Amino acid sequence: MVSSGTAKATLYSFSVAFLLLCFTVKPRQIKTLAKNDRKSILLRATGSAISLAVISFTMTKLAGSVPSIILFPLFNGSGIIIVYLMSVFVFKEKPTKKKVFGLISGLLGLFLINF
Repeated sequence: MVSSGTAKATLYSFSVAFLLLCFTVKPRQIKTLAKNDRKSILLRATGSAISLAVISFTMTKLAGSVPSIILFPLFNGSGIIIVYLMSVFVFKEKPTKKKVFGLISGLLGLFLINF
């Protein structure tokens, strides 16, 4: 179970991000968007907020049982790989030598820093 302090901190961080978004986006910009675009943006923002909250709670729960020397590289390395795979399969990005080199060098750098 996640403590109430963790839940409050997560809620606070998302609230601050929401308020910053509210103050930086002008109402005229929102009104000029098509209705479908507004729904799409709202759906994506909601999905992003939910996934970030789940990740935050999961990391907090795992931090108590998994050593940080394993948790941090595993979490960040898997994140890099998942983002790359999503770009290839969902957004149809072509894997080039430069992109694969970037992926490998990022994972190698993460490995060198942590071990």
